[in-house]
Amino acid sequence: MGTELSLFAVCIMILGVCSQDEGDKPSKGGGKGDWSGIENLAGVLYELRDIKKDEELVCNALKMTDHAKLKINLTQPFDYEQMLTFLVWSIKHDFKSGKPLKLSALEWKVEVVETIATIFKKGCESLHVPQSFINIIKSLFMIYINSVPTTNGDKGKSKDVWKSTMEMLKKCSNAEKPLDISDTDGPLITEVGITIGDHLESVPVEPQEEMADGLDSLDLVVDSFWHMFSFAFGTCYPFMTNKATESALLKHAFLKDFMDDLMFRWREGGSPPMLYGPIFGEIDLLQAIVNSRACVTAAYLDNQLDDRQLIRPLELSGHNDSFPEYNEGLGFSY
Repeated sequence: MGTELSLFAVCIMILGVCSQDEGDKPSKGGGKGDWSGIENLAGVLYELRDIKKDEELVCNALKMTDHAKLKINLTQPFDYEQMLTFLVWSIKHDFKSGKPLKLSALEWKVEVVETIATIFKKGCESLHVPQSFINIIKSLFMIYINSVPTTNGDKGKSKDVWKSTMEMLKKCSNAEKPLDISDTDGPLITEVGITIGDHLESVPVEPQEEMADGLDSLDLVVDSFWHMFSFAFGTCYPFMTNKATESALLKHAFLKDFMDDLMFRWREGGSPPMLYGPIFGEIDLLQAIVNSRACVTAAYLDNQLDDRQLIRPLELSGHNDSFPEYNEGLGFSY
């Protein structure tokens, strides 16, 4: 068998053992996930590791039927073991379908995440960013939220803010229309049509470069969902009544209630996109990542807010240069 083995072969071997032990026979479709999709991984090669260890990882992941038990160690960087666990969970629980995770203790956070993902899917059409990519990201993001230690957990620090904010976000989502984005040079987004005065004009989409782009350890899940939030912020800004106050409250609430406990994972826990690839199957992952970022910029351009696009609130060199207001713990201003 040599020193390399396709991930497909590893999974088929392991799943065969697990199906005997757990009675969870791989099937095509149905409540136990579409296991036929695993054939998309046939061409992905990984260094042969301890097959017995992989078998244990996969079989343990298969046992997780309760969404509340889907948790990971957030202080551990994303690696092969987490990839394999996420792969099995994604297939078993059909993350691609977009069904919300059932987390009764975090129900209001699930609603926020689902609403943000819906706004992104409505505005950035699947031709450029597959909905299955968005669905997997928001499912894994909720697993991250669910994995925050109970000492931190669901503090509900800004529930009152979210109650009023959700009304605005849902109103925005109901009225939202797809962005008029186009790709003049291959599959990547290059332009967005915006209304200026009484005419439509095509404007180049050029996502701004951030200091955090120089980090090679960004976690794909947290980073991608941050951009989805930024998209919702830019898209729904016109629906805010008191824009200065409501926009500040929305940013502050999202950072405090969702991102604070994921900052280390976001900044230090990532790996090259290739390692995440098997989780997303046939999706062109790099294309989805690039177009997601472009969609965010297009949303701000569409509302003529390009000078107010949010920047990742990550600490660099010991200071949060990209978001000084957050570093100081103060309110937000433009």
